[in-house]
Amino acid sequence: MLQYIIKSNNTFSLKDNVKCALEGGCKWIRLDVSLMESDDTEQCVKDILAMCKKHDCILTIEDDVEIAKQTQVDGVHLTKIASISPVEARKQLGEEPILGMTISEANEVPFLPRTAVDYIEVSDCNEIQEYTKIVAQMKQTGLEEPVVARLNDITAVNEVMAAGINGIALMNNLSHMAILNDLISQLENIVEQHLQELD
Repeated sequence: MLQYIIKSNNTFSLKDNVKCALEGGCKWIRLDVSLMESDDTEQCVKDILAMCKKHDCILTIEDDVEIAKQTQVDGVHLTKIASISPVEARKQLGEEPILGMTISEANEVPFLPRTAVDYIEVSDCNEIQEYTKIVAQMKQTGLEEPVVARLNDITAVNEVMAAGINGIALMNNLSHMAILNDLISQLENIVEQHLQELD
């Protein structure tokens, strides 16, 4: 599993970043629309969804369940600042849309909702050992949802995947087309290699 997290910035618009990511081969994009003007959000997401469908790419939204429902994207990811619980989000979304949520430490695992989410993201984790603890705690508590690591760069990808992580969520720090294309290829190879080793 490889997600590319895109948010608007001072240099590139959301659509520009999405176009770059799609042309680079991304198959799962997460949009952070928190900085957008509310009047523009729905139409922008619909436009991006159309772009993603042409490239057979999954599109999910961070935290905004209402926009996800209105635009019929593939799902929602709840970050630590989400104003809605995973259980309530699942009730509003229904069973089919993808729902993920963020944790930071192994001691949060016992409190995870057992049927509401499809995957868990680990964010703000500064030590590889914490990833190992989270994976172990998931197994101990009988949770089988994939665990994804949110990273700002790729320097720790091999170590993180070796800790038993199932995928990577990468922030859009790179926007140059050639670099992004090469980066996605590298990450897909690394993730696939580690997943094969887990099997």
